[in-house]
Amino acid sequence: MAISSRFPSSLARVPSLPIPSRPPTIRRSRRFASAAMAASAEGPPVAAEAAAPPAISVHKGYKIQASLCVDRLPIEYSEPKYCKEWREFREEWEERTGTKMSVPDEVTFMSYPFQFLLTEEEQRKRRVLVEKTGDETMSELEYLLSQEGLSLSAQAPRKRKAKTKALDASADEAARARELARATVRSLEREGLRHVYLVVKYGSKWMFPLTDRRPNDTMRDTLRRLCAEQLGEGFSPCYVGRCPFTHDKLHYGHGQLGILGRKVFYYRGYHVPGTPNVQPPRDGPVADYAWLTRSELPKYLSEHKMYVAHPGLPLD
Repeated sequence: MAISSRFPSSLARVPSLPIPSRPPTIRRSRRFASAAMAASAEGPPVAAEAAAPPAISVHKGYKIQASLCVDRLPIEYSEPKYCKEWREFREEWEERTGTKMSVPDEVTFMSYPFQFLLTEEEQRKRRVLVEKTGDETMSELEYLLSQEGLSLSAQAPRKRKAKTKALDASADEAARARELARATVRSLEREGLRHVYLVVKYGSKWMFPLTDRRPNDTMRDTLRRLCAEQLGEGFSPCYVGRCPFTHDKLHYGHGQLGILGRKVFYYRGYHVPGTPNVQPPRDGPVADYAWLTRSELPKYLSEHKMYVAHPGLPLD
């Protein structure tokens, strides 16, 4: 074997030794370093098994949770003070000055002057009708009905009286039902003039409905699952937007299984009138629930939860 003259002659006398093969270098990502160390500590690898997906979502060491603030809008109307004062002033002024006047729609919305005046043909028909009936206020329809023995003027008061009586009876019955329902904080009928908000009891603590977000679920899916699993299958509020109105970040005193704390995102929803009330399943985590006004919430919620949520709650 010829050796190049570039190398010293002493190297030519060194016998060639076999070079040991070096195993290829495997670069591991830092993300999987802890998993690789744990696997090496446990022993030789075993057959791969399908791992069950985690039950919670974690972002940078914090568990992700969704909370729902359901608002039942006022179901009764009360005239505002400024509207009442203005109405009373206007009525008193019109009565004192005699300026109460109403302008017919034909004059207000006329396309050209005097368009509301009758044509010659309409005036002729009107004269014929007055000659037949002797009543200038009777319309052509009332005249035709009178030929059949019917009279709108005689039946209208009777119908109005019966309708008014039925409305009064239904109003009294509804008022009695509301008074009975207002005796409990679980009722949707309480505090009809104000907003009421849903809070639930987990164990011994009151808070807005809360649940963990699962992997691959959207926050809207999480809210729907929260209502179905904790508030009843028939409870389906109207969700307001897709963005939370506030959030909270809680730190644990020490890491629990790698979890540093939790992030809670608060969403808003409206109770849809006519839909069922909350009916927590017996095997669910909700022990009790209540519909509370804004002023009643501090009696149930902790000071921290009230501090986080109260900026997003509408004023009464």
